[in-house]
Amino acid sequence: MTGFSSIAEQEGFLVAYPFGWGAFDEKLLTWNAGNCCGKAMKDRKDDVAFIRAVVEKIKQEYAVDASRVYATGMSNGGMMTHRLACEAGDIFAGVSPVAGALNFDSCHPTRSMPMVIFHGRADQHVLYEGGQTKKAVAGENRVDASVAFAVNFWKKQNGCGETPTIVKTGKVEHARYACQNAALDLYSIDDAGHTWPGGEKGRITADEPTREIFASNVMWKFWSQNPRAR
Repeated sequence: MTGFSSIAEQEGFLVAYPFGWGAFDEKLLTWNAGNCCGKAMKDRKDDVAFIRAVVEKIKQEYAVDASRVYATGMSNGGMMTHRLACEAGDIFAGVSPVAGALNFDSCHPTRSMPMVIFHGRADQHVLYEGGQTKKAVAGENRVDASVAFAVNFWKKQNGCGETPTIVKTGKVEHARYACQNAALDLYSIDDAGHTWPGGEKGRITADEPTREIFASNVMWKFWSQNPRAR
């Protein structure tokens, strides 16, 4: 979906795709990201510890610049990305949640976190304005926090001003905040659903991704400019 393997080959960085938890080997896998989702949440899996172990294993096997380790994910993976920013700031230099909400109150980051967020305004799975999902998976009766809630949280954490600089190109609105501690950008896409912007559909019945922006390229440029302070 993301096209990150091709970008990694072109730009010379490592990319890893960890599996979530579920009853089947490669289907319906989820992350424990607060109030979502599935078997990982129900079994109370310590997915932060798992991701820490994955990063540590990669560091043992490859030459890794510890100041340039980043995380992203979509939907439940986007929610997990928020959680990693909350609980693993010692590992990650920056993160990028896609179509995912900050769905838990116990977020106590150890440091400011460079963050670029992507969310479609017509998302019916994780609503832009927050609230009960209109397309729940496996019958989950879940209420998500809004994009504004997440932005306001990280805006305070990163020492950002209240009013961003906004540039609108077609259906893509880019809000860039002036921050003292760490960068914060938000990309809101009009009429876009539950997708990876510019990527591929995860299944035939999924929403159609916008072609006006490619989130993976934007993330890589953002991360390249935001290493963790040594």
